[in-house]
Amino acid sequence: MEGHSSKPFAAKPRVIVGLDFGTTFSGFAFAHVSDPDKIYTYYDYPKAGGEKPYCKTLTASYYKATAKGGWQLHSWGYPARTEYERDIQALHKYLKSQSPTSSAPSENIPTSPSSGRGVENFFSKVFNSWNNSASKEACTQPGTCNPPSSSNQPGKSDAPPTQSPSLGVFLSRFKLHLASRNTEELSASPLPPGLTIEQVITDYLRELGDLILKHLQHKYGAHFSNQLIQWCITVPSIWDNSAKATMRACMVSAGLVSPHPVVIVLEPEAASFHCQRVMGELTLQAGDKLVVADIGGGTSDIVAQEVVSVGEGGYRVKEVTMSSGGLCGGTYVDSRFIEFLEGRVGRCFHECILKHRSVYGQLIKEWECTKSYFDCGQSTTTINVPSKLAMEWEKSDQETGITNPGGEDYGEFEMSYKEMQSIFDTVVQENLDLIHRQLVEAGGKVKVLVLVGGFTESPYLLRKIKQSCGAMAQNIIWYAHLYPDPPQRRTL
Repeated sequence: MEGHSSKPFAAKPRVIVGLDFGTTFSGFAFAHVSDPDKIYTYYDYPKAGGEKPYCKTLTASYYKATAKGGWQLHSWGYPARTEYERDIQALHKYLKSQSPTSSAPSENIPTSPSSGRGVENFFSKVFNSWNNSASKEACTQPGTCNPPSSSNQPGKSDAPPTQSPSLGVFLSRFKLHLASRNTEELSASPLPPGLTIEQVITDYLRELGDLILKHLQHKYGAHFSNQLIQWCITVPSIWDNSAKATMRACMVSAGLVSPHPVVIVLEPEAASFHCQRVMGELTLQAGDKLVVADIGGGTSDIVAQEVVSVGEGGYRVKEVTMSSGGLCGGTYVDSRFIEFLEGRVGRCFHECILKHRSVYGQLIKEWECTKSYFDCGQSTTTINVPSKLAMEWEKSDQETGITNPGGEDYGEFEMSYKEMQSIFDTVVQENLDLIHRQLVEAGGKVKVLVLVGGFTESPYLLRKIKQSCGAMAQNIIWYAHLYPDPPQRRTL
């Protein structure tokens, strides 16, 4: 762990705040120093409607151009995506009102998402391709777009706006810009001219920090200030020192620094410590080895450790191998589903996404549910197609003389077990290879293989890990944070 402070060290902090700044989701937890074992998790993030309660919010930001040609953060988290989609529809409505016979520009829409990119980034690129064309008609320079008229605000008339709405830039997965420039940057949302990754991360952390401080003031009193907080943030162990330094600097720039140093904690180290605290009947002794696999939305981070001490001396571990990881988190399965769906539906898939923003949310909601239950005994999986997409699909097939291979109903189709496997297997195998390599380098059978992270909630991934790595670990356990229950430990 590393610390940094721009101010002299003062009295001990009152509250420890741990930030999990993730590729796809971010959140925090905290504890008062008087009762450090009582850890509070936060769920009440700003919602955009329809999201299930979760201990994190979306790692996404929506920027709009300023009159001076710069960029200003408009919204963050779930509302960022919703407000971006709303502005797209407002601009679409405006352009249609100016030229009723025209349709949304589509000549620059990519024909397929690049392999291995997350679903959020895919839709961001699709939307941005329309923005680049549509914005040429709506405004010619950054900052000259007129704000959306009142007719586009919730609860107002659906009449077309009389002025061109402003359209900004939606950014997601921007954490990946801090990783190796020749690998992970390609998976992040592209930044527009005038926006740096330091500004984007700083702006996001500042908004999250403001929310945290308000929550702490509500809990402990209005007098509670930033000076009483010890800020901690986790980072992937595969990051180099430059990326860690940038994250530390962003924390300071966001105001998430006090008289107490910012503490940088490696993600697998944090996972290992947490698992040791709640491991129950499975106890670890000095000399025991464990492998921690943190498989999240964007990255997988695998590390082998040896327990140095436990008990009154505190839980301490040392790394026995060099940590490893890669771009094989859950969103890469999402992107492969999008590629499959694009091939199944055809060109009209992109056009429908641009015309009907509700289709996007419906598709993701459907897939998230489907993904989480795959490998639970079913031989086929039914995919429900949003009605607007089904209509566009049927119309396109009729125009091109294609017969729907699934029958007459375009409202749903069946995916075979092998088709689902084909979506999962490439990403799953990358994780298996990473875990197996760490187990081998650890020098033999380890006491426990610990699985954490959002993607480990996949039954298919868990079964494959048990099959592939079970002989090299005495115990395999995984932790799920399922609202409203506390974190749950399960043994495979």
